[in-house]
Amino acid sequence: MINIDQAVTESPVWHDGSSGGDLLSGEILCTLKALTPLLPGNARYKVDEADQTKLRQWRFGNLDKEKQISEPLLLEDGRVVIAGSALKGMIRHSLSALLSAPMERVNEHGKKVVLQNCLTPKDCEKVPREKQNDRDVAPECLTGARLLFGYVRNDEDTPIGKGVFERMAGRIVPNHAVSVGVPRFMGKKEKSYCVPLKVLGQPKPTAKHYLNRNGRKYYRHQPSVKTDNDIAAQGEKAINSNQSTLARFICAPETQFKYTIRFARLQDWELGALLAVLQPHQLAKNGNPIDYAHKLGLGRPLGMGSVYIITDQIRLRQEKDTRFLENNDVEKHKTQALVALKDKLATNKIATQDWLTMHAYTDHGLLDYPRLKAKVPQ
Repeated sequence: MINIDQAVTESPVWHDGSSGGDLLSGEILCTLKALTPLLPGNARYKVDEADQTKLRQWRFGNLDKEKQISEPLLLEDGRVVIAGSALKGMIRHSLSALLSAPMERVNEHGKKVVLQNCLTPKDCEKVPREKQNDRDVAPECLTGARLLFGYVRNDEDTPIGKGVFERMAGRIVPNHAVSVGVPRFMGKKEKSYCVPLKVLGQPKPTAKHYLNRNGRKYYRHQPSVKTDNDIAAQGEKAINSNQSTLARFICAPETQFKYTIRFARLQDWELGALLAVLQPHQLAKNGNPIDYAHKLGLGRPLGMGSVYIITDQIRLRQEKDTRFLENNDVEKHKTQALVALKDKLATNKIATQDWLTMHAYTDHGLLDYPRLKAKVPQ
């Protein structure tokens, strides 16, 4: 559940450098490893928009015209690209949960969305009532996600300029991730590596009941999902149905990607939060890096998209400096940053065990959600 009363809040750090302090900037070089099949979908289109001759050649000539086809972005040499926006969303989702930040809803297909109680911002983020009509009122503090990833007013007329505080850029930016070489793809080459995914069950996780009862959406890791048979639809009816996706170029487990996360003007605890999200074991008493993972891409309810992040190198500099710090100083700042984060979480009485549990990657087959009469294997 989301406990907004425990949300970590802080005064905004302004991009003009006026916030002061020993702020930290730099970059983290990362390796992302697929633990289960991974489909970083980029293009998504209907069967009736596809090349029908090729579909028949691949023996998919009877698909429902409304069925969706999804595939990743491929470079000319066959390497796969994961969009930086997808990595940013994954990191923001985890960091928001860690800091107990309220969820936000935006326009869906241009229509306004009615906010649920569990989705509203914290009161401290709201402009005082007497100044709600003023466009030059700076927020006094922000919750974690907005503080680190920025925000924008949810309409079509959001101005930009000095003295306007209706939008603010974030300070954490991942770039695109590129696979190390051409991945091994699931499926068969003669079918252009097309895999018809299983039909997902109901109800959908966006249902009102789900949001009100659980607050934040998570998919459990399923380490046993490794082969085509674990994710592929069986039988002509299921294969042709428009209730599931025809996936192309699903990256097999063990595929690795390289990318960089750049950050600017972070406080110690903010850097600690970023480091903890990338490798959650740093907040566990006796955790190992491989014990925890994230979810990314399509097919997550089927067990796809479990990924593990390795931080290969951290380049760090203080705001007042122009050069990166030496490795020994970087390690000191990392330790200091994690201590500052733990102090911040303790001050807000945020228990991290539930957060760690939702990231746990344990090899116990198919995991279930916690229930009154059924426990998740530990």
